[in-house]
Amino acid sequence: MTVIIHRKDPLNTGDLTSNPALYHDFLSDAKVFDITSSLWQWKVKDQNVILGGGGMLYAPWSPMLKSLIDAPWKSLTLWGIGSNNHIRESTPWDSSFAEVVDELVGAANLVGLRDMQLTNEWVPCASVAHQFFSDVPEPTHDRVAYQHREERFQFNTDLPSIAADSPLDDCLNHIASGRQVASSSYHGCLWAAMMERESIAVNPFSTKFKTALPSSVNHHIDFDNEFDFAPIDTNFRLEALERNQRFADSVKRLLRA
Repeated sequence: MTVIIHRKDPLNTGDLTSNPALYHDFLSDAKVFDITSSLWQWKVKDQNVILGGGGMLYAPWSPMLKSLIDAPWKSLTLWGIGSNNHIRESTPWDSSFAEVVDELVGAANLVGLRDMQLTNEWVPCASVAHQFFSDVPEPTHDRVAYQHREERFQFNTDLPSIAADSPLDDCLNHIASGRQVASSSYHGCLWAAMMERESIAVNPFSTKFKTALPSSVNHHIDFDNEFDFAPIDTNFRLEALERNQRFADSVKRLLRA
């Protein structure tokens, strides 16, 4: 049996779509658990475990990650996980969290980190494999806003807007409706890049905006209608798809070994 552990926040569309089983048939029978639940700790013995995707490298989750490192699994795969250090927050785990990350990466059989600005061997969030990106509708607005689900990260704007607690189809179609996208959500910027839309990260509250997005995504602390948008990286979409598929093939071979 394969066990997948990720963040199953029902109010966060990005988290929910980071589950690799949604896109790969060989994982259709996997058992999926929320990382914040204690249930998975009783299910991983002698099993193939996949951690990801999403911002799993998050200091407050150190106890869960250490439990996973020490668990008696058969194999461990890190699929499209990445840094998620909230810049204006701190926890008691922050000072030692780098050691936890090093230990987790060292223990894993396969490592795919989404932090493309930190490694040449990056593996994107599994959501890049969504079929929507193969046939993106034409834009109907010059610019739209895609907001984080939490109000504390949102920004005031008169642009057509949607928040990341909306149904996935609504989220994707809304992002596609803009020629340019302003987003306080990591996945909003990622999906805009997959649609080859120019985007900016507004109020980038976490390291993931800097480490796990193409360099063509500009960052702004506050919303301003005079944003400068960088030209899109036309290579990103194809490279992300290729890297995701190669990693999926490696996972399949590992699970069949």
